[in-house]
Amino acid sequence: MIYTRRPTISLFIVVILISTILAACSIPDSADSVSVLGSWTLTDVEQQNFEKVLHQFEQDTGVRVNYQGTRALDEELASEVQNGTTPDVAIQSSIGDLRQYLNENKLYRLNDVIEKPEQDVYIKQWPDVQKLGTDSLYGVVIKANLKSIIWYDPKQRSEPAVQTWDQLVARGETIAKAGGRPWCMGMGSTPISGWPGTDWIEDILLHQFGTDIYQQWTSGKLPWTSQQVKKAWQEWGTITAITGSGSTLLTDWADAGRPMFTNPPGCYLDHDSSFITASYQNYESEKLKPGADFDFFSFPAGVAGRTFEVSADMAVMLHDTPQARKLIKYLATTKAQTIWPHIGGGAFSVNKEVNQNVYPDSISKKISGDLTNANALCFDASDLMPPTMRDAFYSAVLEYLSDPNQLDQLLDKLDKVREGIVPAEWLNLPCGH
Repeated sequence: MIYTRRPTISLFIVVILISTILAACSIPDSADSVSVLGSWTLTDVEQQNFEKVLHQFEQDTGVRVNYQGTRALDEELASEVQNGTTPDVAIQSSIGDLRQYLNENKLYRLNDVIEKPEQDVYIKQWPDVQKLGTDSLYGVVIKANLKSIIWYDPKQRSEPAVQTWDQLVARGETIAKAGGRPWCMGMGSTPISGWPGTDWIEDILLHQFGTDIYQQWTSGKLPWTSQQVKKAWQEWGTITAITGSGSTLLTDWADAGRPMFTNPPGCYLDHDSSFITASYQNYESEKLKPGADFDFFSFPAGVAGRTFEVSADMAVMLHDTPQARKLIKYLATTKAQTIWPHIGGGAFSVNKEVNQNVYPDSISKKISGDLTNANALCFDASDLMPPTMRDAFYSAVLEYLSDPNQLDQLLDKLDKVREGIVPAEWLNLPCGH
């Protein structure tokens, strides 16, 4: 009724409301808050667990955290950087993307945010990862992931560790001859489908040809058409051939292991990172327990010895605000690094001061031990590569599964992408001790 009787005032009110809304849109956060963008979404138990870390930060500091999760993190962050609407803090697993933002002067140094003693608590080569190949600190690893492992259900089959690649292939062939599907495998992960296949190729190359060859490849020096890289693709082809690629292309990576727990099993072995345990424990059929329902053994060592591929989720600062500084500093503390591992669900710290007893089950403790005591740790190759190279790698995996006979053409295409990337975009992080 007020709008009918007093049109002049109502128009004034509408103008004020529109102005207020526009002003609010231009200022995403209040002075006592910090905005965070990450890859964990409401459908993930990982977001629920990470929010417990953020809740403790809010209680300790009084700073409110506005967290936004998206599965299209790379695309979302790139768009926001281009539009000048970046969050204060981003949590990114693609080190190659972060290096590109660093080259564009979009990241802030953290040397005066995190004190030197807190910088020195990270094991092995993790400090090099956090420096993005420079002499300065630009990120904080808040969640590390162990790769180079193979999962199985101990109730269905006894799966002692295999010593060689040939033994692993033979194990799959034995399962297939008995009428089973040996490998749980899914390439779906919109909008970055294909990355589970890159993990296979990376593991094969690392363990069959060693850390030096692996580092040459991740730094853009080893051609895709080299005999080592081609052999890694072909060896993966022996796995996909006995597994079948049709359903693999259509299956989401997080659901690929679900048939492993049916009776009879729909698949028996799952090559996946430590973060898959969060999915295992939240499958709808039943609450699966680490150790009793799922266990793992290491990828066949080959010439690399007891070496593991790893990845990480790393927090970086895109706006230098007091609130962003408080959050970054907090995430680097032993207290914050302890919260998520204590909850469980696939989170592991590489902070030397986090006591291994914080992990809630034997499987988590075993993963933490491998992260701490491995002979060598090598960062995920596709995560190190420049974004254009990484995306081409993902696409090539899907094309290869559709038609393995086109491998030579795919490797030629990948080399053309590699040759078009300027040297400054490549990272040369150590692979080893």
